[in-house]
Amino acid sequence: MKHVKLKKISLKNHPTINEKWLQQVIVDDPSLLGLGELVVRDKERRQLGGGR
Repeated sequence: MKHVKLKKISLKNHPTINEKWLQQVIVDDPSLLGLGELVVRDKERRQLGGGR
């Protein structure tokens, strides 16, 4: 197995990688999270009492 050192990035300051991009990557391949077999139901779900 080859070791790959990852670099931390700021989603806030990156010109192309942002929250929407990350959401789509996870929707396209949920196995990246390492949580077993998942089915994506919603990209974002409204939370009662949530928000700003």
